[in-house]
Amino acid sequence: AFVANFTGTETIHFDAYGYITDGTWTIDDVSIKAVATPIAPAFAVTGYDGSIWLTLGNNLLSNTALGQASLVRNTTGYQNTAFGASSLNANTTGYNNTANGFAALDVNTTGFQNTALGAKALFSNTTGSQNTAIGSSLGLNTAGNSNTAVGPIALGGNTTGSQNTAMGYGALFGNKYGFGNTSNGYLSLFQNRGSLNTALGYYAGQANTFFGTSTTLLGAFADATVGNLATSTALGAGAIVGCSNCM
Repeated sequence: AFVANFTGTETIHFDAYGYITDGTWTIDDVSIKAVATPIAPAFAVTGYDGSIWLTLGNNLLSNTALGQASLVRNTTGYQNTAFGASSLNANTTGYNNTANGFAALDVNTTGFQNTALGAKALFSNTTGSQNTAIGSSLGLNTAGNSNTAVGPIALGGNTTGSQNTAMGYGALFGNKYGFGNTSNGYLSLFQNRGSLNTALGYYAGQANTFFGTSTTLLGAFADATVGNLATSTALGAGAIVGCSNCM
């Protein structure tokens, strides 16, 4: 164990070379820093080029980062956890964020209480808050809030839409600004542009570019014949609804 008392910045620098049995793994030219400032990380490991590989937060900010260029721009953000190269890279004041995966929450600056699990999950998020992305989902979200996406490219095109829930590959992929949508199933509501719609089932609501509101599609391939319906319901596998305020 290494223990030190310090008042400024202390750096331990060493050159090291190591290898696994096949000789492919190396550690070369690594620095360990202990930093006694209220903003900078209390402990950091940097590579030979100065890039940060590991930071362990101080008592004030309680941030933890593991991975090259993760959480490197943080100023006053607190209780953030970043695992993976470039995760939470641009974060400055955002707090209570968790990013796990390459470039997860990469450009987040002030967004808070986001959870991103997967490579490039919530990659473009800057100010959006209270979003959850599991898988490479919500990748284009910038300012949308309180979205939940589970599955590759779920809500993948969402930018400012809020309070949407998408579960399954490509669910609600085309949604950009719509709010309050719920989609569960492979490619369900894939081209949705509306709000307050619900789709449950394989390919449910996938066929049309849908601008409708308050429409419910339940069952595999359940859909609407046109994309601008309101308060309509299609119930059952393959069910089709073609008018507003009807089933």
